[in-house]
Amino acid sequence: MKNGFSLIEILVVLMIISIFSSMIIIDYNKQKSNNDLNFTVKQVIEDIRIAQSNTINTLKLGGSVPAGGYGVKFSIASDASYILFADNNANKQYDSGSDGVVKIVTLPQGVVIDNVATIPGTAIGVADIIFTPPYGVIYINQKNASNFATVTLQLQLKKDGVSCPSSDCKIFGFSSEGKISK
Repeated sequence: MKNGFSLIEILVVLMIISIFSSMIIIDYNKQKSNNDLNFTVKQVIEDIRIAQSNTINTLKLGGSVPAGGYGVKFSIASDASYILFADNNANKQYDSGSDGVVKIVTLPQGVVIDNVATIPGTAIGVADIIFTPPYGVIYINQKNASNFATVTLQLQLKKDGVSCPSSDCKIFGFSSEGKISK
């Protein structure tokens, strides 16, 4: 009897190891994408709450309190980012020339804003969510939020043929009372 392994046994073991390795790498990439999507949802919710908090606490930006409060602008036209801003001219919408930018948030690679809609599903494409001083009254696209049941924001992994609901997208709503549902 010979001691050791035959060439065929070594090749079979190497093939099994390579199959398991490729499965782990594929699963890692999918998990990373899902983590990016979940992180983005949490970040968006946090930024909406920051705008609300900045308004209620009369936070100054550039030495003065913005007359119109703070808000967040979402648009499917610029689907890879959104803007947290100060409504300096109090017109209840974001104006690039006159409103102060608190921060522009770039979404992780592969995550996009796919839809902005009102319930029951009317696509509006853009949502300026504003909290007006002193109590943080909510306005959406220059209208008192009580005119909206909910505004939904759909974030998804950028893939062809993906439609919600699926594990590759997250839909959450923002109600006129300020509640955020995931």
